[in-house]
Amino acid sequence: MAETQTGFQLRRKEEVVDAAELRVSLAAVHSVSARARAELALRRGDIALDEGEDALWAHALGRNDAWLLCGPDMASLRCGVRLGHRERLASLEALLTRVGHRPSTALRPAYTIKWHDRVVGQIHVEELSTGAPIVSRAFRSDGCSPPGQASMMEGWRVGAITKSARRGARQAPKS
Repeated sequence: MAETQTGFQLRRKEEVVDAAELRVSLAAVHSVSARARAELALRRGDIALDEGEDALWAHALGRNDAWLLCGPDMASLRCGVRLGHRERLASLEALLTRVGHRPSTALRPAYTIKWHDRVVGQIHVEELSTGAPIVSRAFRSDGCSPPGQASMMEGWRVGAITKSARRGARQAPKS
């Protein structure tokens, strides 16, 4: 929640998130324990996450179900790579493509598959060169893995952004 309320000066009018409207639209807002934050701090080392990203990663690492993290924050991307979750990092373009939505306006570069792949690949190389203990898995941010490897986006289901979804029908993304 807090993360949606930062950076207003950098947002276009249509990008501003109404906190009250967001809160009532969510099924749950999870709190993060001090212990979960401390465990994350020990695992991430010298990566300086802001408060919202810290809470997000601490919560995500405690989950045992499928999840993806979408966002261009460099420290957060580095945290994901270092902690072995490169395959869970996705660009907004990849997620929108997966659900069959084409934005009417072009996405900013930091939200594209091309930018995401370049930056995450660069971070991965930097982390390897420092000798950081990371888990490496082949992955492309479009949700596709090499043959024989499961992708995080396989089996992922969301309500497609279509006229029928707005009428209340749920549709699985097309494969």
